[in-house]
Amino acid sequence: MKAILLALCFTFATFVSHAAEEIPPAPKPFNPVSTLFTESPALVSQKYSLEVFNYEEVIYSGSKKTEIGDRVKLGARFRYQIEDNLWLALGFRTNPKSERTSNHATELELRAGYIYNNLTAQIDLQWITDHPNTGGMRIGLDLDSEDSFLKYSPTSHVSFKFYPFNLETSSGLNFGTGDVAQLYYISGAPLSLSANTSFAPTEGEMISKTLPGIDVTWDNFDSKAYGLELKVGFGLASYLYPENPGFKYTQASTSLTWERKQNFGYKLSALLTQPKDFFLMKWTGHTQSEETGSLLSQSLNMYWLSSLLSNFMVEAEVGLHKNGAQAFRLNSDGTYFEDKDPSTLTTVTEPDRIYADDTGAPQNWLDQWGWGMSVKLGKEFKGFTPYLGYKFENTNFVYEGRNSAHLLRTKNLELSHGGLSRLALGSHFYAGKMMIQAEFEYLSANEAVFSSEGQIRQARFTSAFKKQDFYFSIKASYFFRQPTGAGTFRLLSRG
Repeated sequence: MKAILLALCFTFATFVSHAAEEIPPAPKPFNPVSTLFTESPALVSQKYSLEVFNYEEVIYSGSKKTEIGDRVKLGARFRYQIEDNLWLALGFRTNPKSERTSNHATELELRAGYIYNNLTAQIDLQWITDHPNTGGMRIGLDLDSEDSFLKYSPTSHVSFKFYPFNLETSSGLNFGTGDVAQLYYISGAPLSLSANTSFAPTEGEMISKTLPGIDVTWDNFDSKAYGLELKVGFGLASYLYPENPGFKYTQASTSLTWERKQNFGYKLSALLTQPKDFFLMKWTGHTQSEETGSLLSQSLNMYWLSSLLSNFMVEAEVGLHKNGAQAFRLNSDGTYFEDKDPSTLTTVTEPDRIYADDTGAPQNWLDQWGWGMSVKLGKEFKGFTPYLGYKFENTNFVYEGRNSAHLLRTKNLELSHGGLSRLALGSHFYAGKMMIQAEFEYLSANEAVFSSEGQIRQARFTSAFKKQDFYFSIKASYFFRQPTGAGTFRLLSRG
């Protein structure tokens, strides 16, 4: 196994070295953004190191009582520095969706990176330890990873970055979107789709795809935390769609032929840093969300972190999202449409291939704009920063989180929460490169969308729901560098 990884790494490195000119790179004094699973640090002094570790979990909630161990988000990545400009890393992540049986990692992440003068290359491999079809192991390219790239920096302030698999169109911190430009289509160009949407191999498999692309970055940072970064990127991916002009996924339709079409994606972002301020704005989107079953069509997110007076911190975020017009309701594995109505548990029909209520009518958030906002105020002490926070999400606000409007629904799935207010009390604790966040949050909705402690039945529409809930959650993170910037509630000047 080690020989295979080394061969892959050196093959990739050789390709890059022949493509580069010997122009000395311009070192960046620091990376102002701290994110969990992003580009590995270019230069590391230790031979072996832990790059990053993250643990996140809801411990207890009013609706579900003790949740510890049910839906743990856990990730880590370990690094082996072969030479100054060559490294390997091994990591894993768990991200369960709804049940304990999903709460394990059957995939490992293998990375190889190489720097040659003004070129940086990184390849991200997927090591599947329990293949769903064969039960064996398999190693291959991670086809939806933004961590495979080739970056060329002709000057100290300009860089071009090519993503062979994923342009990275996610945005948001408290309201993270996942890949906005992720698309879905059915392979095999079937003549028709059956009335029941349970998986039928003869009809083809649901394909999930992200957009390859390229971005251009201009930046200028100094060692005193002043800096500006501007980025623009574009991507393109193909998908299959029936040529029959009357075809709709929500109807019993046929098509003798299918055509290959294109989905265009884009992203624009601006990052501004000062000793007492951090501002990040990002706009992402794609053009064919209606035909590709995407959850979102566009996302605009603005995030601000600032130091007030001598020892107060304030964090604010606003998200504005355009929802997909026909977002597919897929099974938990994402391999095909859901085959049971979540409300009645009956076999679904064609209208249920998208998010619909128990009568088959499209849910009211589809093709609508939604917005959410978050404010947090804290006071810094030595080693910890307690805070008060408030969030509001409007009735159509959809994102990748358990409180999204497409997940918090009334018992018949007709309405969302109708407007959700969230009041939080918590604290960040810091110890070197380690950060722990503990938080209590009270939630109040305009509609009854939270599961009741009692009167739970197999069929959702006969169960009891309520308008209020509360959570107690905890997060623990370790970073190779001291965590500052977005999501850390700490600025570089305070580190």
